Amino acid sequence: MNPVPDRRSKPRNNSEKSNRRRSTRVVAAVPVQVKWTTVEGFRAAALATTSVFSSHGALLSIKSPIPLPFEVELTRADSGKTIPARVVDASAFSPNVSARVAVELDDPTNSFWGIPVPPLPQDAPD
Repeated sequence: MNPVPDRRSKPRNNSEKSNRRRSTRVVAAVPVQVKWTTVEGFRAAALATTSVFSSHGALLSIKSPIPLPFEVELTRADSGKTIPARVVDASAFSPNVSARVAVELDDPTNSFWGIPVPPLPQDAPD
């Protein structure tokens, strides 16, 4: 896994359409292992916990610095399920404080986290 271009979508304007979420956020602590290959070619791994997640990504609490943007692999600790993602934002790293790392899943999914992600209100059946 190598550094990837930053593909975060930039807000187009302040219209209602551009401010809508792509999927519902769920506040829950899901333990995951984060794996990546360093620029030097070494494999690295660290344990992390979600603070919040959705079908499109998550905010992780992690005690290891991860470069931005960077491809990573997330593995759920309880099931062993693995999914590719990319780091899209990260707080400053400090050895005594967990960093907050935002990841975007390569392919949105409702089944990875082990907790159902409810549909957005406009997507809910009548």
